[in-house]
Amino acid sequence: MYYPFIRGRQYDLLAIRQLNLATVLPIIEPVVVAGAPLASYRRFVQMNLPFILIANPQVGTATQRSVRTALINGELATYNNYELGYIVNGNTTLADLTAFCTLYANKRISIIHYDVPPNGRQIATYINSCGAIIRNVFFNVRLNATYLGYYRGKIKVTLLDGFIRAANNAAYAANPVQHFHDLHSTYIPNGYDGFSDFCTIGETFIAGGFTPLAVTIHLTDVQRAAVNAHHFVSNNITGRVNTAGKFGEAVTKLNNFIVATPRFIHTTGSGLFQGHHTNGTFPGLPSIKKLSIMHHIELMSRY
Repeated sequence: MYYPFIRGRQYDLLAIRQLNLATVLPIIEPVVVAGAPLASYRRFVQMNLPFILIANPQVGTATQRSVRTALINGELATYNNYELGYIVNGNTTLADLTAFCTLYANKRISIIHYDVPPNGRQIATYINSCGAIIRNVFFNVRLNATYLGYYRGKIKVTLLDGFIRAANNAAYAANPVQHFHDLHSTYIPNGYDGFSDFCTIGETFIAGGFTPLAVTIHLTDVQRAAVNAHHFVSNNITGRVNTAGKFGEAVTKLNNFIVATPRFIHTTGSGLFQGHHTNGTFPGLPSIKKLSIMHHIELMSRY
């Protein structure tokens, strides 16, 4: 199964809402629990959409207290088709984890292992024996074989950041195609029950945004056993004006690639990109990221 790791911003959440795929289980880390994102959680309830909600977010302005108030005891108070996630990192203690699991003893819980904690063996012993915990998600690049070897008897998910971030949008033109990952073809042979990634946004969290010098569209594509990330960069990479025109240049390159690639797997997101190319429309910078996320999630859901 595929578990897209989503930061809970407005357009990231909209990507999940517009897809509503039964073959994925999103992991949502709230970064803000006010305003427009709350409407998405209300919509998830109406759609009966399953997801994992991280209760102790590590980035953004959301806190464990605000998530509990606004979401767990607020928008999701009467909703049962979701699970709670808890991030274990280098500062997590056994007391932290047991307090959390005691507080939410009536919930299904997934543990996201973001780093090796102190007393890792004791924490693993508790997780292995706790009936409420049904799943371990391992951010493998930060973990070691000894720590991974402590865990047994739960659903295992491997998490990887496949996105290679460049210094700025224009810099992606130097490497227009990059290896993203091969988790879709290796997670089962490697002993996992599912796989997860940070979509085409990457693990690095950047709170704000600004008008870029270049417009770049990131689109993933499966070629044999690997997933590649294609970066379609506008020809115009100067000035912070004519963003719509720069998008037109980038989406034309995207459309040309799709047309020239018979093996390309079409998705809702890629179709919307092609629609903007055909109609000469500009959806706005946040929607570019949304469509990129939508395409990647639907593509990975096939595996």
